[in-house]
Amino acid sequence: QEVYVAKNFMSFSVPADPSAYRNQILAKIQKDSVLAVNFTYPADSSMRLERIGDVWNVNGQLADSTLAAAYLSGLNVVSGKEFMDEDPSGLIAPSLTATFELINGTSVSIEAFDQDGSWVYHSSENEESYFTDASILDKVFKGMSAFK
Repeated sequence: QEVYVAKNFMSFSVPADPSAYRNQILAKIQKDSVLAVNFTYPADSSMRLERIGDVWNVNGQLADSTLAAAYLSGLNVVSGKEFMDEDPSGLIAPSLTATFELINGTSVSIEAFDQDGSWVYHSSENEESYFTDASILDKVFKGMSAFK
């Protein structure tokens, strides 16, 4: 019988990065289950995106339903690979919050904390993890112009 040796075989099948073993999902939001999104921003820039029947409104004004649907479709899986491993007790109050009100009466909140010029993200769906992926900011937190 012949015996074969594959050098570094395990390096192909076992990730070397420890974050690969962590829950990398910040939130999963099904677009058809969202009734409204409350964006809580500093000053007077907060807004509410709301579905009334088949029509989306932002702060009571008609929104582009295609843009609203595209935004929500992009939130099917919000994930990250960069984690904040420091103690999160220094994060006092979020600078930005997006709260998704769902058809089943529950809600999902995603918070962004400004920490010395960089962002840290946390959600009510994955309470154990804090993420630092820069891409999350543009994916989750939108201004009113994104829906017009």
